[in-house]
Amino acid sequence: MQEQLLGYLMSALEPHEIADVEKRLQTDPEFAQTCELLRRSLEPLAHDRETFEPPPRLALRTCAWVAERSSIRVAPETGGGPKRWSIHDFFVTAGTMAAAALLFFPAINFSRYQAQIAICQNQLRQIGLAFMNYSERFPPFFPVIPENGALAASGGYAPALVDTQLVNDHSTFLCPGDPRLQPASFRVPSAQEVTAKQGNDLAQAQASMGGSYGVTFGHLEGEKYCPTRDLGRECFALVSDLPSSNQPGHQSQNHGGEGQNTLFEDGHVKFLKSCKCPIDTKGDDIFANDAGLLGPGMHLEDSVIGNGPYLTPAVLQTSQ
Repeated sequence: MQEQLLGYLMSALEPHEIADVEKRLQTDPEFAQTCELLRRSLEPLAHDRETFEPPPRLALRTCAWVAERSSIRVAPETGGGPKRWSIHDFFVTAGTMAAAALLFFPAINFSRYQAQIAICQNQLRQIGLAFMNYSERFPPFFPVIPENGALAASGGYAPALVDTQLVNDHSTFLCPGDPRLQPASFRVPSAQEVTAKQGNDLAQAQASMGGSYGVTFGHLEGEKYCPTRDLGRECFALVSDLPSSNQPGHQSQNHGGEGQNTLFEDGHVKFLKSCKCPIDTKGDDIFANDAGLLGPGMHLEDSVIGNGPYLTPAVLQTSQ
């Protein structure tokens, strides 16, 4: 039971396993109490988000340090009771435990962080395959983000992929590093369900229907809006971890604000530690167009991963 809870708390379970654990947490008080005790035990990990490599030969030098300080003289035996610990023994043991903790806890935290990135990348590859199949079925376009209407939002791609049965598992749209969404309650609405919503219900659907990811808006040619076409470009960002609306550069919060996985149009996925595309695209910002706004691209090669409703050309030009 504890192994299952530990995997749940460290985001190391499969989506269906997470759902099973959360269901049991709601019905089994003892199970929930054990989960809370484990969560408190893991709290120290939250204070260490460093992702650096350990210094060379750290483990070897640590063992040598412990061995050197363990070479103490044997005290003369005295009659009577059992041998007592000396203050030296205490410090040697404490030093050994501290050295082990310095190696163990950062390694666990780093492994969990890397596992979340790897799972997220696999999700994006599946979405990328669905995008390619969509463009073959409806050439030459990917799922179109319309210029207006209920589906005119960056998450509008997900209902299109689900409605065409190119993605059947809704958890595909969830990143394990996303702090906003709960896998057990997430569901992609159909396009018909979204268009039937109004007011706050529509706003909530537009904000969440794409899950943890945002897709690029189209681009402008003059005042004309053009949806994204499948041109197989290596340097064109297609889908990524959802950009934030309140962080510098719109850096995604899905991986603790340390970067974002990005699916490019040719199907490869890369983790970007900044919002700038690393490939030779003159430093294209994947979360802002050439006008510095989170709206449609200003030309064919200007990719902008959206977050929320589409910004119309009229609003874009007013904002400049």
